[in-house]
Amino acid sequence: YTLKYRIFDSDEPDRKSYGLITLRCRFESRDERQILLSEFQLKTYYNVSTVRQIDFKTTYYTVTNDRHHQTLSLERLTKYLKELQGYAEYLDEIADALLSLFMWRGHYPVTLRFFKKKFTMKIPLHSMIAFSWGVILARDFEKIFSFIFFLLAWVLLATSDYRRSNPNPWVHPRSYYELLGILVFNKSFDRIMIRPNENIEEITKHNELLLERDKRRNAAIEIMRVEKENNEKRLEQEGEEIDNQDISGFTKISGGFSQLALAPFKSVLLPVQMGLYRACVILRIATSIIIWNDSIAAFWLVTFALAAALLVAWVPWAFLFRWAFKIFVYVVLGPWMKLVDIFYFHRLENMTPEERKAKVAADYQKRYDIVMGESYIRKLLRESTLKMLDMNKYMFGKYLMRVPIFKEERFPSIPLSGGFAEPYDAKSTPPINITKRVNGQHLEGDMIPSQKNCNKEKLEDKEDVPSEADSAPQTSNENVKNEIVPLLEDEKEDTRYGSI
Repeated sequence: YTLKYRIFDSDEPDRKSYGLITLRCRFESRDERQILLSEFQLKTYYNVSTVRQIDFKTTYYTVTNDRHHQTLSLERLTKYLKELQGYAEYLDEIADALLSLFMWRGHYPVTLRFFKKKFTMKIPLHSMIAFSWGVILARDFEKIFSFIFFLLAWVLLATSDYRRSNPNPWVHPRSYYELLGILVFNKSFDRIMIRPNENIEEITKHNELLLERDKRRNAAIEIMRVEKENNEKRLEQEGEEIDNQDISGFTKISGGFSQLALAPFKSVLLPVQMGLYRACVILRIATSIIIWNDSIAAFWLVTFALAAALLVAWVPWAFLFRWAFKIFVYVVLGPWMKLVDIFYFHRLENMTPEERKAKVAADYQKRYDIVMGESYIRKLLRESTLKMLDMNKYMFGKYLMRVPIFKEERFPSIPLSGGFAEPYDAKSTPPINITKRVNGQHLEGDMIPSQKNCNKEKLEDKEDVPSEADSAPQTSNENVKNEIVPLLEDEKEDTRYGSI
């Protein structure tokens, strides 16, 4: 890959670019199926330490597009509210999709051959699917649960097709069929190749259409705002006493207030700010999955939804609900419940104070044992986590940050059209001479944590398989460096990037 990105220093929607950066990288995977299966790990984040505070701030902003959200700030409160309001823009796209669905507008291209000629037409595939499910539910409403699961997969596949219809190849997510082939055959059959400035004219036209649609929407919002202000002024002129009262000091807070002014309200406003931040993060993650920025999570949701829809379709729901209700009636509502009252509840009510006290003590002791058992496990986990965090700071730097596994950034990074991508051919390209390997910050072990050697498995595999590049320069294990070395007391070399 040769990737070109714009550089930003703001988290506002109308932010301006400060320059460009070009990255060149190669992605190599020995087991592509393992990448799909890694989605089932329990962790949602991992920790990374840095030596310098400036590296911490830059990296933290890069992975979250956010400043420190733990500090109360009127600017952040306003920003989170605007971000939540910004999701209303998707309503226009949803309305367009529903209009195309009900009006049977063609969207799925199909190519037909007739007398050695090709004819391409667009069929309303989603409208056909909706009509088919409507007929099924009209004839057998028990399939409603199957339809609910299918609806989830249907929406995700529709958004994937919508994203892949964009002329910009850098926006295209990995298709469901490609990921399904990786899961089944452990190999990707799509050899993606993107040329520099590919489809640049179509991309320009597409972006102009989007800008024109945004202008129309903003113009409509401005008209509504002006009409609202005119109505308020008209009510004020008619003598509405409530509107004439000066309550601006209580309902509006200008952007000039500092943290000192907000300090008396910190106990109230800070939880509100944290709640807004969590809501924004949840919506960012959900949006990244729905629009297939996180294609692996979307793939598994579609797979499980389709499997559940198929299995649930064969469940006799009416039979189960009918018999569940019968069992409830005959077990709970029958006259024999009087015996339960006599032999259980009456016995509890007729206990002596000593018996009641002994029962309460026994119940409390049972709950105490359960809580202490859970508390002991939580204590061990907390101690292990704290120890790993301290060792991480000691070995790699005191500035520790949380790096999310899901996509929590507000603005996804999309490469510019000037970059390109091509498959790596090991046969036609000379082997790369690896002179140094740097392990990551993943620690393993209990009493004395040690770095996980990311090459160990790779080197063991190479011992069994003869290499084709015997003539290439050999690299000894002595050149394998760890990140732990710089921060210990042995050898240090200061550079502009810190100690290495």
